[in-house]
Amino acid sequence: MPEPEKYPLNPGQLPGGALLHAFGALGGAVLAGIESSRYETATNEFTTAIKPTRPAIAQHWNESLLLSLQSKGYQAMLVPELPMKKDAQETDCASIAGKYDAVMVSSISSGYAVSDAVQPVSYAKVKMLSSDCGETYFSDAFSYSTKPMPRTTHSQSDARFNFPSRELLLSNPELAKEAMRTGVGTVARQAAAL
Repeated sequence: MPEPEKYPLNPGQLPGGALLHAFGALGGAVLAGIESSRYETATNEFTTAIKPTRPAIAQHWNESLLLSLQSKGYQAMLVPELPMKKDAQETDCASIAGKYDAVMVSSISSGYAVSDAVQPVSYAKVKMLSSDCGETYFSDAFSYSTKPMPRTTHSQSDARFNFPSRELLLSNPELAKEAMRTGVGTVARQAAAL
């Protein structure tokens, strides 16, 4: 899995945003545009602040998941990223078909979200597939956050990684990096426990 280009910072709901829904579909469309712009701006600010720390989130995920699987007795190894099929949103396993008993594919996200405070959020979706990727053995999602996410196996985030404001988060990228790596490591251990 390659390193994400951006690290998300969800700025939370716009105060008074619900009022735009009173104007029906047009109000909802305006609100969606505003929220998208706010999310993009916050994510760009956070990415700019944290990139110099070299978070290596993907590398940490790959290593944590591999070590967690091996500690459970699995003979696991990393393979180069597999391409996606052109006609679908499915992994193309043609290059490795039949070489392994199974293939685990995953996607991750790690960043922050504004809620009661500015809190870390890490999320991973993991699928275990047959060696040709034709059959799904299991598919699950895992989260590390303050509040549980729907349809995920949840781990409570550590409150020491919370910030009282977005400005304080942006001014302390080393602690934010530690929080993101902690979250990714935690969800990797959750995934390996299945």
